[in-house]
Amino acid sequence: MSKVQIVPNKKTGKLYQPTTNGKFFRVQVAANGTVERDGFFFRQNQIGFAYYQNEDDCKALIELAKGNGMQIPGKIVYLDQLVPITEEATEYGKQYPYMFRHNGNELTLEQRLQIQAACVTADMPLMQSGKAIYRKKIYTTDLSRASVILSPDNLDDVNKFIGTILGTSNGSTVTNAAAIREQRLAALKAIPKAKRTAEEKAELAELIED
Repeated sequence: MSKVQIVPNKKTGKLYQPTTNGKFFRVQVAANGTVERDGFFFRQNQIGFAYYQNEDDCKALIELAKGNGMQIPGKIVYLDQLVPITEEATEYGKQYPYMFRHNGNELTLEQRLQIQAACVTADMPLMQSGKAIYRKKIYTTDLSRASVILSPDNLDDVNKFIGTILGTSNGSTVTNAAAIREQRLAALKAIPKAKRTAEEKAELAELIED
């Protein structure tokens, strides 16, 4: 039988906590699973979440797990969609590039994190049909349920951008800070003035002044 393990939140150390909107309580679970990316299948540690309206239900689940080495029956599935998962935090679940190879070369963990951070700064998520891909990571007891993974269709633009981020200097990777700045500046300017948040307005003003 498929099982997952209840794990504490890395930041709080708690086994469950309220969601941002305060409407649910969230229990975090982990498992080792297979994830598909454009026809390639990778084994990786997966994280998912179980949501309960009642705090007592969270406590009951945790008590059940304590008698089984913190394991409970079920699995983790990833569900991609083209609309924000939550209106309270529109960045939640948005998928950004995490590349393992570029131009035929293997990338180090440091390089992968560097690329992902640059894409976040430049607001360049993985997209399909002009819309950002958002991913839910959920715990389910329905073992027949399968993950729904959307393939991005903006990889040409993503790879071009990554080419501006990675450069070679004495055999080591360096960051093209100017390219990141220009990409982020362009992204902020593309947002209609009336729709910019206070944080985006402040960031835009700072970039223009630099």
